[in-house]
Amino acid sequence: MEELAKLVRVLENRVVLVEGKRDVKALEEIGVKARFVTANGSSESLLKRVSEVLASPQEKVFLLMDFDAEGKRKESFFKTLFEENGISTDSVFARKLRGVLRFNNVEESGSRFLQLKEKGELNGKNVH
Repeated sequence: MEELAKLVRVLENRVVLVEGKRDVKALEEIGVKARFVTANGSSESLLKRVSEVLASPQEKVFLLMDFDAEGKRKESFFKTLFEENGISTDSVFARKLRGVLRFNNVEESGSRFLQLKEKGELNGKNVH
């Protein structure tokens, strides 16, 4: 639980790019209070929406895509898109969160949290 709590705190008030509304809902269920942006619309409209929520030009956008082939493709695309436009990204964080909750799709994070909590696997010693 402590490791998850630390990860949730890292995202507090950060800009987080997710694939859809269900991802936002699942992350909110585990306590994430971020400035979410969903990855939809044209590249130009997405860049505009992200730029509007960034607090400063130095702030990073956390990329939280699914861990399937399509999610990895999207992560690579968005990383390139943002960085070519002067926006820093972080994709390492998603792997840390996945390591704790063991999900493949971000929208599973809320239910995985509940399952692991019920099994007592979020006490620190059983978390990888």
